[in-house]
Amino acid sequence: MPHHPPGHITQKHRASSLLLGFRHSGPVAHLAVHLHGDIDAVSAEEVGGLLDEALSGGPEARDVDLSAVAHINTDGIVPLFSALKKERLRGTHMMVVGASPHVWAALQRVGFDRALAHQQGDGS
Repeated sequence: MPHHPPGHITQKHRASSLLLGFRHSGPVAHLAVHLHGDIDAVSAEEVGGLLDEALSGGPEARDVDLSAVAHINTDGIVPLFSALKKERLRGTHMMVVGASPHVWAALQRVGFDRALAHQQGDGS
């Protein structure tokens, strides 16, 4: 993997609801997947496919950044659950970062926060 300064994001793929890149933090590379816009029934299939592609390899540190997600509903959370399950099977960890209070509340309503905590060993 080429050397980049810390914090650098190398854009790999851009679609209507996904920006994928590698974020380098010092000597450790983190895969950063940046979602934006609304994640709902209309975009869920595309987001799921692109998350599958993005998370299929690479570094063990993987972040899904929701800071630019304006709205997410149950249909939009399904691909996140699927990605989390696949990461568990690979033995890697997925972190969700940057979620607004509105988006985080939607994730909590369906138990996604508990699934993340369980994956990280912080909950049951």
